[in-house]
Amino acid sequence: MGTMTIGAKYKATLKDRGTGGVLRMSEDKLTFTPNDQRSLMKLSVDFRTIKGHKFNKVDGSKPSPALLNLSKDSDK
Repeated sequence: MGTMTIGAKYKATLKDRGTGGVLRMSEDKLTFTPNDQRSLMKLSVDFRTIKGHKFNKVDGSKPSPALLNLSKDSDK
């Protein structure tokens, strides 16, 4: 299998402006690497540790970004 790579913003809260960077998804995990190498917003999540997710519907008539909210399993 391959890896998917897209430009993305990491947002800790909805009101957060976000940190621009690159999101990479493979078979077993996703990683976020910020564009600014000095940023501390690096993220690596194994898919097995995700217990739930929410996402918004993207409608072509409204200019709104796609949002994905992941919930991590605290036991893992």
